Amino acid sequence: MSDDSRRWFWLSFYAASRAADRGKRVQQPFWSWCSGETMEEPPRFTICCLVEDVPDESSAWALVRAWFNVGEIRFCEERPRGWNPNAGGRFPGYVPPETP
Repeated sequence: MSDDSRRWFWLSFYAASRAADRGKRVQQPFWSWCSGETMEEPPRFTICCLVEDVPDESSAWALVRAWFNVGEIRFCEERPRGWNPNAGGRFPGYVPPETP
């Protein structure tokens, strides 16, 4: 994939499970964090993901849906290559990819 077609997406959704550990990228090909939960019963968990190096938004969601049962979508924002989700300290464990 050429540098021009590698895009980064920061996205969030609600899920019925707290399946995302903070800073997890052990098996899945993207970063994910469980950043909170609702107070309703049953609770819904807020999942945030950073998907790197995909051609478009639909590819980012397809990748995430392969790993998570995505409920209500909160947002999906394109971010510049090299953007760090932990700049404010809220999403620890992120390790930026090596840049060529």
